[in-house]
Amino acid sequence: MERSSRIRALNDSFRQSFVGGVVMLSAGVDRLSPAAKSAVLSKIRMFSDFAPLEYSDEHDQIKIEVGGTKFSGQIEYYTRDLLFRSDDPADSGRTLRVLTVTKVDEH
Repeated sequence: MERSSRIRALNDSFRQSFVGGVVMLSAGVDRLSPAAKSAVLSKIRMFSDFAPLEYSDEHDQIKIEVGGTKFSGQIEYYTRDLLFRSDDPADSGRTLRVLTVTKVDEH
């Protein structure tokens, strides 16, 4: 499998299951009600409309809207101990994925 295809598949698997990495929530997302937070995370898991996001073919950037509020998600790649950026995100044995979810107005 081509490297970018492998990264994309690993990112999709992580995003859909939240298994194989860490999900971080910004303060604004964490302050949402449990129901609103659940709706945001559910929509991220179901997200598949990457066509308009042509700036990345690795499916590592997500933009969604829930209840009129815009959110973004970014998957980054770290070593398993979270000390450094991973030098090979296509190797799931050496890479831990970190998805950070923020409200767009927090940027």
